[in-house]
Amino acid sequence: MAQDINYGWKQNEIAHHDLIAQEYDETTMKSYSFFDPIIEKKIDKFRKRNAKFILDCGCGTGRATLLAQNRGFSGVVSLDISFEMLKCLKAKLQRSWLGAKTYLVVGDAENLPFKNGFFDGIISLGLLHHIPSINKAINEQARTLKNNGLLIIGDLNNEISLFSWVMNALIYIFFHIIQIIFKKMHIMLYSTGVSSATERDINARDVLIELDKFHFNHSSRYFMHNYILDRYLPRYASKTIFYFLNKFNYAKKGDIFLIEAQR
Repeated sequence: MAQDINYGWKQNEIAHHDLIAQEYDETTMKSYSFFDPIIEKKIDKFRKRNAKFILDCGCGTGRATLLAQNRGFSGVVSLDISFEMLKCLKAKLQRSWLGAKTYLVVGDAENLPFKNGFFDGIISLGLLHHIPSINKAINEQARTLKNNGLLIIGDLNNEISLFSWVMNALIYIFFHIIQIIFKKMHIMLYSTGVSSATERDINARDVLIELDKFHFNHSSRYFMHNYILDRYLPRYASKTIFYFLNKFNYAKKGDIFLIEAQR
């Protein structure tokens, strides 16, 4: 029965992401552009460790892959369960001349098609809320990661701080008033992307518990984000606001968590 549920879950994810692949960057990933410099700093840690092969696990249309390539990293393996998502990534790589040492793999994060200890590093952004079992995914990442390899996990956090909630509410009210006055601004409190039926709530605590089972040492940070600011303010303005909120750690449990782990 569990296998049937998992199979149905994954088939739904494949169908959903194949359907939205062409518009995914514009409708969903655009809202996370503020996060790129943070990811680039994590990618630099792979370079400092002389990593030869890293896995972008659940790569989607390849945001982390492209950031790694843009910073001169070769030997990236990009895996996703959606063939259409990988086609979008392939097109980007061909346009940017960055695809020489990027390997695209259609695969399941709960059953990685790689041998034990293959990767020097693994980066997994926005994956875990799409899969049936966090335990299986982290087990596979632990299995395919070399000893002393570096694992980076980032995802949406369903436990937000009171401060973050109040800020989101105030910003929403402000823009709603603007909407009433000008009657032309379309306001979305959350991402304009369409969620799949099988997305799950997830929080950093659950992920850290799973990492402990596989004897990872880890640290975590939370980042506050608001889609309204990112969508309707100039990019430099929204990035500046988020920078100071996160710099001074106002959001103890923000909208996004980022975990760095190694064994």
